[in-house]
Amino acid sequence: VVGLVGSEMCIRDRCDDDGDNDSRGIYVQGIVGGARVVDIVLADNDISYTYSSAIGVWGVPWRSDPGDFQRIDGIVIEGNTIEHAVEGGWNEQITLANGVVNFVIRHNFLRHADDGTSGGEGIDIKEGCSFGSIHHNLIHHIQRRAIYIDGGGRSDFASPTHHIDVYANVAHDVVNGFAIMSEGGGDVHDIRVFNNLFYDIEEDGAFIYDHPDAAADPGSFWNIELVNNTFWRCGRNGLDLNSEQATAVVVNNNIFSTYRDRFEVASEDSNLEGGTPGFVDETAGDYHLLPGSSAIDVGTADHAPDVDADGVSRPQGDGFDLGAYEFNG
Repeated sequence: VVGLVGSEMCIRDRCDDDGDNDSRGIYVQGIVGGARVVDIVLADNDISYTYSSAIGVWGVPWRSDPGDFQRIDGIVIEGNTIEHAVEGGWNEQITLANGVVNFVIRHNFLRHADDGTSGGEGIDIKEGCSFGSIHHNLIHHIQRRAIYIDGGGRSDFASPTHHIDVYANVAHDVVNGFAIMSEGGGDVHDIRVFNNLFYDIEEDGAFIYDHPDAAADPGSFWNIELVNNTFWRCGRNGLDLNSEQATAVVVNNNIFSTYRDRFEVASEDSNLEGGTPGFVDETAGDYHLLPGSSAIDVGTADHAPDVDADGVSRPQGDGFDLGAYEFNG
């Protein structure tokens, strides 16, 4: 068991032996061909001004063979505050990659990242990570995507990124909210995205997209659920579905600013696009539903979660409500 709890790190202006500013906050790495690393906790740390990842967890180093893709088995990343991370370097504020299984990323605060030149997403799960959850994180004012599920695969050891639940997260004032892509031909499957709130987004609230760097082999996506999310005040699209490789995609009970669908999905039911849904206070970021909202009792039970983002049971009325929050009077 490895634990790092309650530390404070300010990494500004630290350099490596070559004089390059390649500093990271917390970095955990498994061993190629070695024993599996198990049961790690990274909790309640304050990390700021990193050049690269604030928290980086790699099953094995980049482009190394992770074998069964379970080099790190069991990690909890919770309650960390990350500010001004990835100030020009590579990867993301929280990165899991190359063989991490059974993970939880919850109740973290990610904010104020000023440079997205070479990376800088909020939370990125990629290159053969599986069986995990990302929930109750707050992400705002960063220059890339808030949450990114990437098939990866820029090596000879591609493995799917799969079986991940993304729920009850809030992101605002970011370039894009949520994304599924594959930068190197790896597949993504069995992803559930529900009860999330994304608002004040510069471009797309969410997208499933064939990455331009992987045009010859964009990877495949299947068993993807986007249900009971709110994607609002997006500069381009609330949701952009644009991948010929995607199958079995469910899009139900969401509230969208706009919705751009460029391929056929398995289920597309009871979504609300545009208009005036009737939120409590958009200016204050309160996207609970007002009495009489057009999103109340018009949803479907198909793939709907049992509770909303606040833990309120669904349904409360005659039917399921749309968006991240169930109206309970």
